[in-house]
Amino acid sequence: VFAMFVLLSFWYSAVVVDHASSRPSVSIGTGRSMLYFTVTRRDRTGSTILDMLLAHAWLSSQNKKYGGACVPPSSSRRKSRKHARKETRQLLESFGLQYVLPYGIPCPQNDSSSFVVRNNTLYRQRNLSYITQRWRESFLESWEPHRRNSVFRLHQENKGQFSIVAHVRRGDIGPCFEKYGNHLYLSNGYYLKLINRYSRQKHNISVSIHSERSSFENFTVFQNKGYAVHLDHSIVASWRDMIAADVFIMSRSLFSFVPALFNPHRVIFTPFGRRPPPFKNWAIIDRNFVNVEDEKFKLTCRGKCMYWGSSMEMPLCRG
Repeated sequence: VFAMFVLLSFWYSAVVVDHASSRPSVSIGTGRSMLYFTVTRRDRTGSTILDMLLAHAWLSSQNKKYGGACVPPSSSRRKSRKHARKETRQLLESFGLQYVLPYGIPCPQNDSSSFVVRNNTLYRQRNLSYITQRWRESFLESWEPHRRNSVFRLHQENKGQFSIVAHVRRGDIGPCFEKYGNHLYLSNGYYLKLINRYSRQKHNISVSIHSERSSFENFTVFQNKGYAVHLDHSIVASWRDMIAADVFIMSRSLFSFVPALFNPHRVIFTPFGRRPPPFKNWAIIDRNFVNVEDEKFKLTCRGKCMYWGSSMEMPLCRG
């Protein structure tokens, strides 16, 4: 029994993710001098960068160093995948992030000083408890010498204005989807209330809305107030505005999460099933307020269950 206990203890502390298996292990080794890599994701650019940030934070919580997202030698990508990698690389370079989040490098082979974490369930945990204030400060410090500056130059140029930027998630969600989407949808009225709340007693205010053309609600209500509405903007342009904003209002979306991590001013977070990071500059909207607004909007769209547009085969509201 004692011998078995010793063997199990050794396995617990030393076993890493099996190269030949997708099953996660308990730990990923103990060598502090080692570099740990993740495998490039076959996903959209924003999701890919978020994946890298989560890996970086999770490894940092275990005093391990992240080496970046690598491409396996046996990997064969279609042209579309190659294009996606190019877009990701360009986005990282546009912000100077490629130095702290290396991307698209070959995965190390037979190298005792490095290891590839092949199962992302290890670090893509729902509660994100390893995303801490200490980690963010350390990451930003590492990034500081390389930050390009359109983002930060933009904030300096607009210093005379108080900027509010809202990410209004639309496109793949609507207020009455049966399976998903209705619990993620935030109405135009909800955003207007938050904009009014955080613009009180402010002067020379600029408000920007970033969203998608495909939407249940149109954006006239924002345009009538003189807000700048940006639809289907590039990720670079959208994230630049979100990071530089004096107040950034997130949607219920992980797309908002990356620029929110980097915004040093004020971030407004609406709860949607994930625990928000304990950042000093994040304001968490009260759940009661969110629930009341959700219910009010459901009443306004009741009876409007229909299809909008010949190209959009999606129901809008439950009757």
